Amino acid sequence: MSSLAWDAPSHVDEPGLAAGDADVFSRVATNGQPVIVRRAGEDLAAVVPLQYLELVQDAVARQKAEQILATLDWDRLVKNSPPPQEWFDGDEPVEVVPIPPAAASQAEPYRDFILRLAGSFGDEPFERPPQGDNEQREEW
Repeated sequence: MSSLAWDAPSHVDEPGLAAGDADVFSRVATNGQPVIVRRAGEDLAAVVPLQYLELVQDAVARQKAEQILATLDWDRLVKNSPPPQEWFDGDEPVEVVPIPPAAASQAEPYRDFILRLAGSFGDEPFERPPQGDNEQREEW
């Protein structure tokens, strides 16, 4: 898949397009380079890779949707057109019961274990266990 980074488009004059259209289409398809078609020195159209066209179509559709959404009266819409009740059927309320924190007497054995373990390693050299087929590692 080619990169969608926008390269500066090249230009082609419309009268010369018919003679060199295969070259133009090849540049666009293989290099991903957009080409602007000119008529009488004025930019007329663009030949772009399909990925760019899809992005433009998505952007135009999003812009149209945003324009439509901006015109909606959401307060009236929610009031006059509530969602159907069946959307909520089966969503029964759930009672959440908080779990009380552990008593200090339950936590104390774990604290002692952690303190004993904390001083039990760290001084000895670390040796990596055998890695089988993955034994060879790249040098950093």
